[in-house]
Amino acid sequence: MRKLEDRCSSQWPEININNERFLNFCSNDYLGMSSNQRVLDRVSRELKTFGFGSAGAALLTGRCTLHSELEVKLADYTGQESALLFSSGYLANLGAICSLISKEDWVFHDRLNHASLIDAVLMTGSRHRRYPHLMVPSNSAPIGKKSFLITESVFSMDGDKICLNSLSNYCIENNSTLYIDDAHGFGVLGEGQGVAYELKNLSGECPEILIMITLGKALGSSGGVVLGPKRIIDFLTQNSRPFIYDTAPPPVVAAAALEALSILQESRGALTKKLQGNINFFRKAAKGACLPITQSTSPIQPILIGDAKVALGVERDLKKLKIYARAIRPPTVPKGTSRLRITLSSQHTEAQILDLINALKEVLANGYKATS
Repeated sequence: MRKLEDRCSSQWPEININNERFLNFCSNDYLGMSSNQRVLDRVSRELKTFGFGSAGAALLTGRCTLHSELEVKLADYTGQESALLFSSGYLANLGAICSLISKEDWVFHDRLNHASLIDAVLMTGSRHRRYPHLMVPSNSAPIGKKSFLITESVFSMDGDKICLNSLSNYCIENNSTLYIDDAHGFGVLGEGQGVAYELKNLSGECPEILIMITLGKALGSSGGVVLGPKRIIDFLTQNSRPFIYDTAPPPVVAAAALEALSILQESRGALTKKLQGNINFFRKAAKGACLPITQSTSPIQPILIGDAKVALGVERDLKKLKIYARAIRPPTVPKGTSRLRITLSSQHTEAQILDLINALKEVLANGYKATS
């Protein structure tokens, strides 16, 4: 078993590990919000008013004005009717899916969905079918049966993206509810609204849609939020066990997300454009260096390697060059598809990205020697 390293965040995009400084290409903090000074100042101010822990479940004493303010502002920002805050994205998926889907219902879900989505579907006991990655299901639920299509927007390990129009059309034709985990799309797609931005551009009718976003990535905080029609959010408030019985997120967690959201809104797309510029710069430089990149145009840029031991060797060699990037192995990814998962931020400089490219080129040209 690999030991967990003592590490703490320092000035983004560097990371301090055992008193050594590394360039960090592993974090999902796509916009650098976790170390943004405005966010830190907001947390400091609210800490004096609300304290740290929420000290109870949401429906008892765990909620404060910051929680409800965050829900209202996220719903408004994404153009959804209502929102419900959970203490993590994992629990948000479990809480929504397990409350809304029964064993009599049918579920169609992407083969490469996140573990939280898979676990939630299995817990429902429903009739479920996993369709090929990024495709549209080839079949549908029997007449009279309620059905759901569940997918990520941007996939966490491959960085590739759904065709929203195709999935929306399928759901309309089959009267299915579309559930989208937008953990890696929110703050990244469109001008920051994530998949909700693309929903506005869909032509014609839209199916019933629920969106789950996480606060621990582009907003640099913690927690998960389910967005959708008010009647469904009201139902979840009264019936979702992970919401009802879990300790509510600390007030300062909501404060951090609120300030990060304000920064994102005020940027009017500038932060996401900077992020996309870094993605484009990395891809162009990586192609020039003949690195084995995929078709991903998101901040998640996998370097496919295949063998798990070899992937670990690449990770170790990069650490010798002061680059922090992690190898991803089964069961997180299918056998034979182990990879280095590179993540980019709006806060990276072109010089830092070139340092990464040069380190990757050196390590990969070295024949993966650190495999023993």
